[in-house]
Amino acid sequence: VGSYGSIAIWDLTKAELLKNFDMPGAVHSIAVNADGSRLAAAGGLPARTGEVLIFDTTSWQLVSTLAEHSDVVYDAAFSPDGQKLATASLDKTVKIWDLKSQISDLKSEISDLKSVQTLKGHSDFVYSVTFTPDGKKLVSSSKDRSLKIYNA
Repeated sequence: VGSYGSIAIWDLTKAELLKNFDMPGAVHSIAVNADGSRLAAAGGLPARTGEVLIFDTTSWQLVSTLAEHSDVVYDAAFSPDGQKLATASLDKTVKIWDLKSQISDLKSEISDLKSVQTLKGHSDFVYSVTFTPDGKKLVSSSKDRSLKIYNA
């Protein structure tokens, strides 16, 4: 569960709180990859920084912080194969992160990943991003009232 300033991980079978993490600003999106091994929480501080925290869901250890956006990250989406993450930000961009080549062992040290591509097709806040089920396309939507479809 994401809220202002925190992420709460619940065990729904026991109705108990497992972990609670601090996050700067509001959490706008939480995404889990297809095999359930990674969780990405997107948020940040308005007009200052956008941030995505990636956790290993086995240990709930923070494995990476994605902090290249200059404004709040509003959405994050894993590709169907879990090898890429797309982030949508109020800085009017979508960034693509290659998780396969940059996170080799989720149990190793925390790494700050670098984006591999920045998409600048929107003229206003980007609110949503998703991969198609086959992973071949990426779709983003914006306050500029447009959808953009990219070859992934």
